[in-house]
Amino acid sequence: ELESAAMDRDENEDRSTRLSITDLGVGMTRADLINVFGVGAVNTSSSSDVKHPDCTSANIGGFYGAFCTLASSCVISTKSKFDDYYEFEIREPHSHFTITKPLEQDGQVPLVENGFDQFSDVRGECGTRVTFVLKSEVRAVLKTEENVRDLLAHIFETSQYNVVFREDDDAMQIVAKDQDMIDQLAQSAVNDPSNMEDFALDGNLSDVPAAPIDVLERSKYIPVRLSLAERKMLRLVDAAMHCCDYTNVVDVPYKSQHKRMHALYKGITSILNGLVLACDNEAGRKLVSSKSNFSDYEKFFRQLFEITRRHKIMNPEKMRTEYGKFMYFLQDTIANAEDLELDTVKPIESVYNFLEARNGLDLL
Repeated sequence: ELESAAMDRDENEDRSTRLSITDLGVGMTRADLINVFGVGAVNTSSSSDVKHPDCTSANIGGFYGAFCTLASSCVISTKSKFDDYYEFEIREPHSHFTITKPLEQDGQVPLVENGFDQFSDVRGECGTRVTFVLKSEVRAVLKTEENVRDLLAHIFETSQYNVVFREDDDAMQIVAKDQDMIDQLAQSAVNDPSNMEDFALDGNLSDVPAAPIDVLERSKYIPVRLSLAERKMLRLVDAAMHCCDYTNVVDVPYKSQHKRMHALYKGITSILNGLVLACDNEAGRKLVSSKSNFSDYEKFFRQLFEITRRHKIMNPEKMRTEYGKFMYFLQDTIANAEDLELDTVKPIESVYNFLEARNGLDLL
């Protein structure tokens, strides 16, 4: 991935200095903006206005947290492949935030012809720009672009990303290259939607034509989108993995293998009991009191874990920490399936399997 950075110095009556950073990553959906940046927020009305704590590194998090400590407020502009273009703004004195959709039409992509022709603008199907209004004491330090270059060099010294400034000689070539890639992708889709060709970052289309796409064969490897009920079950697994310390307890040195196995079984059964108890209190109480076995809920566990795996396949950028913990847990349940009397794995629900079970393969 190419990550570009731009410094916008916009000094108006209050002499505010803005630092804009644009990364050409996967972007965020509207739900991501609320879930990630609105942690601890309380909805105060039917509109998008929500009470929000101070703009601190703990709230913004990750890479941008280092810059948030230097800013008094920020605006986040983002576009995801799975959602529209949104702008998220934390206003002083950080009492609430607002989310707006600048583009009127649903599914409209920010392009140069739409007015997104500045170096730091988000263009195309995905990307994120974060604009910080720097504090007065920071403005005294970051007076020149050279100061900002030194700051970014320190932040990116262990990163694989490239950094380009707006004042660089090849800066505007990025804008033109973004537009060329968008035009080529759109033209390929118009000419033959079923036979998209690969396009390189240098803007040249591949000379080797893509093989014809067998929709029926591809459908065997395309997961079915989660339903509303399945998303509720997904949130249950996500929450269970987030709050448990399974790997911290199991994957540590033990003096004997017996003690480790005891900790492993205790961790597995605690998670399984908790999942059942969260869905059905009566059933969970019976399971905890050993009046029923895990095998009685095998179908429930298999469906629960298949939904989680299916969601991760379709959204590889989600559940990064929780999914790793989940996979270790799932591997241990498979390795000890005989002792648990439980099989927790079922095939992923693909488009092909979904239609085949309903005699609908002719649709493909």
